[in-house]
Amino acid sequence: MRVVILVVLLFGVNRMNGLDREPAGRSPRPTFFKMRTAVLPCCVALDRATDNKNSSLMSLSEETLGTELVQPHPTEPEDIRKLLSAHVFLQGLAPQHIDTLAEGATVNDRTRGDLIFKQGDAARHFYIIVWGAVSLTHAGLSSNVHIQTLSAGDVLGWSWLFPPFAWHFNAMVSEPARLIVLDGERIRDCAARDHEFGYELMVRVSQVVIRRLQFTRKKFFKLSSG
Repeated sequence: MRVVILVVLLFGVNRMNGLDREPAGRSPRPTFFKMRTAVLPCCVALDRATDNKNSSLMSLSEETLGTELVQPHPTEPEDIRKLLSAHVFLQGLAPQHIDTLAEGATVNDRTRGDLIFKQGDAARHFYIIVWGAVSLTHAGLSSNVHIQTLSAGDVLGWSWLFPPFAWHFNAMVSEPARLIVLDGERIRDCAARDHEFGYELMVRVSQVVIRRLQFTRKKFFKLSSG
């Protein structure tokens, strides 16, 4: 798997290096768009490597779940900002960029069995999981194939960042969950205007894509060898 990740990283770097050499007479493209173009093949590869039917869902302990469910539902902007600042995905992000994400963000509590999005539907939102669990599945020939279960500290969805802006998986709540919901189109616009914010965002999303690719490839190879 280390070889697979190395190849993906080198491929992305080579693409970015190539994107840095603009034709004569054309103004350079923002770094945000260069990174997005370089990462897109990783997303395509991930979508093609999903065929494992032998995974089990993770779940929260009753003690932990009970504690989390009594937490008040945050609605004030400052409360949402604190949730974002504490999330592992955003650690090290500058305060002004946390403010950018917090503006317009909402908190959504979902119950077991709720469908967050469906494969093929328009991808408009980015989800940050505060607690709970969300199961990702892919529509197979005869049934949905379980891909992975995400939990506290994970983020859900990157299809809002890449054309054609459509979900590649189904996402269903497998344990009661609290999600921070961000508007994908607004984040893209902010990243296009603020290249530093766009760069920080793409660094984090790229790491998520590669980790998911590694996880899915492992399961794919295991299924193929079995």
